[in-house]
Amino acid sequence: MFQLNPPPDYIEHRIKIWEELKTKYQDHIASQPQVDITITLPDGKTLPGKSWKTTPNDIAMGIRYVYFIYYCFLNTIFLFNN
Repeated sequence: MFQLNPPPDYIEHRIKIWEELKTKYQDHIASQPQVDITITLPDGKTLPGKSWKTTPNDIAMGIRYVYFIYYCFLNTIFLFNN
């Protein structure tokens, strides 16, 4: 991996900003009410979840690992094509 030695001054500033924004986001998520929700899948099956906590990855991993990999693959394709 290529590294600048010494790293430019702006790198430390950007890392500091990133950490501040990350902390602010995590605090916001933690302050949201986590109520029980029901997630309905396309086939009609329902699964329990928590608002602001349950992610699509959690659901995919709960169904089948293959679906999780497929979901990640589609997101990767979408991100790189847009």
